[in-house]
Amino acid sequence: MSAEMSAFKHIFVGDNRVLTALNFFAKGSYQSCIGNHKNLKVSQSTLSNCITEVVKALNNPSVFGNWVKFPRNISEMMAISQRFYELYRIPGVVGCIDCTHVAIHSPPNDQHYEESIYVNRKGYHSINTQLICDANLCIINVNALFPGSSHDSFIWNQSKVSEIMEQLHRHGTGRYYLIGDCGYPLRPWLHTPIPEPQPGSEENYNKAFKSARSTIERCNGVLKSRFPILIEEDSSVEEDESEMDFGVFDTIPQQEHRNAHLTAGEIYRNNIIRNYF
Repeated sequence: MSAEMSAFKHIFVGDNRVLTALNFFAKGSYQSCIGNHKNLKVSQSTLSNCITEVVKALNNPSVFGNWVKFPRNISEMMAISQRFYELYRIPGVVGCIDCTHVAIHSPPNDQHYEESIYVNRKGYHSINTQLICDANLCIINVNALFPGSSHDSFIWNQSKVSEIMEQLHRHGTGRYYLIGDCGYPLRPWLHTPIPEPQPGSEENYNKAFKSARSTIERCNGVLKSRFPILIEEDSSVEEDESEMDFGVFDTIPQQEHRNAHLTAGEIYRNNIIRNYF
């Protein structure tokens, strides 16, 4: 080994490992291409170790939880809600929710899921990742536990945030809620747009709602443009909200139209429309 490479190996610690991994995430290229960069010149195995170590560190609760955190008290919810109201004139919103497909290589069959379960409706393997963001495009919650064929509403129903928001409403602090697209069930703690709005206040509400909900779409766009490694090469087709992705995990009862939570959600939403639009 040359003296130059030996010296480089000696200093290849700490920030260099972080920067090497970030280079890989940002380029979305093969590891060998990143390793052969003139400013890196590291082996594929070294690069792989860097990626593994950095990802493990980022997922450490003491690190991850410091940057991605759902509001922990009413004061934090109030601050997020105020920002949404300033921008979109809709009261009570504490986050926008949606799922996005993060591409993965074909996984082996394991004790949890078969390989085919990870194939999404676009035909590639993915993790259907639930994200919630605030009005400033900051991600405040992530759920990356479910394979690509899972439906958004199923993931939401299994999430810890769903329990938290429902409990808030059960304990009389139900002035705050999330907003999502029509693929989610309407609840007092999760609002969706009106399917067939009437001219006037309902149309005005839907227009403001659409603008506010676009926050999560822009958040997803920024995330994947910054880190193309998350994107499958042939997955550039835009999502169609009218398509219902009923995957193998979808267990939402179809008689939901008379669900008591749905009725309560309609009443809550109608009150907002009447008072603000």
